[in-house]
Amino acid sequence: MSNLTLRIITALALAGVILISLFVLRDGAAMWLLSGFLVVALWEWGGLVFTRQIIGRCAYVMVLLLAAAYLFIDVASSGDPQPIFVLASVWWLLAAFWLVFLGGRSNRLWCALAGVMIVLPAFVAVQVLLSDARGELAFVWVVCLVAAADIGAYFTGKSLGRHKLAPDISPGKTWEGLAGGVIAAVLVGCAGAVQMDKSMLLWGCVALLIALYSAVGDLAVSAFKRHAGLKDSGSILPGHGGVLDRIDGLVAALPLFLLVWSWAEG
Repeated sequence: MSNLTLRIITALALAGVILISLFVLRDGAAMWLLSGFLVVALWEWGGLVFTRQIIGRCAYVMVLLLAAAYLFIDVASSGDPQPIFVLASVWWLLAAFWLVFLGGRSNRLWCALAGVMIVLPAFVAVQVLLSDARGELAFVWVVCLVAAADIGAYFTGKSLGRHKLAPDISPGKTWEGLAGGVIAAVLVGCAGAVQMDKSMLLWGCVALLIALYSAVGDLAVSAFKRHAGLKDSGSILPGHGGVLDRIDGLVAALPLFLLVWSWAEG
């Protein structure tokens, strides 16, 4: 079985489990499932910070889990997650500059701080989105946007890719692939806007930004893995590696999506 076939089978199985939790089981099942994925991703991130120090890794993960629990309680009581999403969205812009101008160079402290900004806002985003009346559909929408950007970039890069996007960080990615991913995401964004009776212009533009944020998330995680000397963040998902390898684009896109979604719904 080829690696691509294995990736597709794993992705379909994962999508099926998530859709069942969202629309069949309900009653918080999706919240628990997605939070579980994020806990695994956090454990994998701890392995990037402390590659051979299990005590340090455990301590790092426990501190961030306590921080995530605090944010859950704070958002549930105050109902205002916007500052978290603004901060995370700005952080990803800074991450883009870090990749472009510093070549993704890293150290343990920077990696540890990045984990805070990469994983914790995703916990809050899942909580906020799935507590919304149309949150399940919105979550599927943002996942489809990120998946479209990823798939569009992969196949466009394979067939038309000539100019390397970031050869020192991820040699397989090309500018042509990025363009293909952006176009695919915009098409999905417009289709979703029609389905959910929202502005095609607004969500087409948001889809474009999400495709770019997703690419930054992918490259940023790749840069940190390179610093840690790892090809994959884990091995839990056949054909994909770790959970973090699968959701690197999604965790970058979620804060921006939630900002616009909250504004549009409000």
